[in-house]
Amino acid sequence: MELVESAHTKLIARDSRWVRRLEHSIFPRQRLSEKSSPYGPHGRDDSAARQLWYFNNGGSAIERSDHDNTLVTRWTLRYRSKAVLGPEPAAFAPEVTSDELRQEIRNSMLGWEKLFTPDSPYNNRFHQVFFVLNNCRALQGLHEGKITSKREGAKWAKQHLDAQWHALIDYCWQERQDTGINVSQPADPRAFQRTVAFIAYTTRLAEEYQLPTD
Repeated sequence: MELVESAHTKLIARDSRWVRRLEHSIFPRQRLSEKSSPYGPHGRDDSAARQLWYFNNGGSAIERSDHDNTLVTRWTLRYRSKAVLGPEPAAFAPEVTSDELRQEIRNSMLGWEKLFTPDSPYNNRFHQVFFVLNNCRALQGLHEGKITSKREGAKWAKQHLDAQWHALIDYCWQERQDTGINVSQPADPRAFQRTVAFIAYTTRLAEEYQLPTD
């Protein structure tokens, strides 16, 4: 792993905004081919057996995490990625159906509202923006059975969610354009308060969503 860490450190040291927030996991081929999700019918599976070698957002040290060991990652790899070297992803990434994807998305959205308290570790500028745009995209994915971009998710949300949330979504999209946004910056109190309400609202929509049945 020393060679991997060394290559990663050199890469993120480049003078480019595209590598400063680089985040990735290292999958053994066999593990990648297995359809695995941390979000099951009985709650989240945090077992050590699911963890991979992982570089956190902008981090230089390798660690263990199941962050990318999801159906969302496998779907995105197979259907939205291009090979830089070697075979196309469809040759080794497993097929993930739309309904399998919906099930994981729905389960992943449940429970977040309990973590958004005034002293929450998410009470910062980065996470305030992240969770609003992420839940917009997640709801779109839930309804359409595919993964889209945050831009597409924000657009979809403004077309399908209550108009009272449009200003918050626009605010978060503008905040995201600031490449210096990070977790050490306190969130705007009013924006965070609205975000707490938005998380509760989108969680309720996820709970009420009826997954397709055969």
